Amino acid sequence: MIRPMELKDLKRVAEIERVSYRIPWGMGSFLYELYRRNSLNYVYEDNEDVFGFYCCYLAADEIHLLDIAVDPSTRRSGIGGKLIEHLIHLAKSKSAGYIFLEVRNSNTSAQRLYEKYGFESVGIRKGYYQDNKEDAVLMTLYLCDKK
Repeated sequence: MIRPMELKDLKRVAEIERVSYRIPWGMGSFLYELYRRNSLNYVYEDNEDVFGFYCCYLAADEIHLLDIAVDPSTRRSGIGGKLIEHLIHLAKSKSAGYIFLEVRNSNTSAQRLYEKYGFESVGIRKGYYQDNKEDAVLMTLYLCDKK
């Protein structure tokens, strides 16, 4: 089940984050997003354990996917897709015109997953990642006609 993230989830969310990224968010970042106005944060829970999450931010008619991760032990089981489907449904319910995100240029498996759900590569953010100055691919899902 996918439900809103709660304070009780943050330890588990931070664990998933730590094993998923080279430069993981700290607990303070998750706390900030949990209480920030217009921040939307959800977890995938099964049998009272969290196996994935996403954090996004709603501004005007756009949603910026800030962070998404799935526990490595359950990757390739469909959880990532369910989280993305939930995000798309959420965006539509908020009347967002589009969703955008950044993903490492080298993370082709994530790019393919986003493309499966209709995201398009629309640009590059040069040197975006602090650890190795890797470029980020900017991807967008248009929920209405492009202008």
